[in-house]
Amino acid sequence: MDKLTPVSPAATLQSLLTASCAFGAHDENGEPLFQVRAGVEAETALAQVALLLKCAHETAYELTDNGCENPGLVWSVVQALESAQALVNSVLKGTLRLA
Repeated sequence: MDKLTPVSPAATLQSLLTASCAFGAHDENGEPLFQVRAGVEAETALAQVALLLKCAHETAYELTDNGCENPGLVWSVVQALESAQALVNSVLKGTLRLA
């Protein structure tokens, strides 16, 4: 990961955009199957992060509280967390361009 540099005081959340950031599984050629698009407003990306983390949290509790052994639920938590991490990374990369 790039060294974090403070964002210019003139930058606001509304002016920050995501940078492209691949995550998750890759195909046989090493190309990512999932990717955050560059140019998404940071506020939109962070709202999606909040939703993904809420879903992962609720699914994890469901898994532990009910002793569920459904591999689909485990995959759901992993996918939500990878997606959230990619969105956060893309916002951070976008802020580095402004510095």
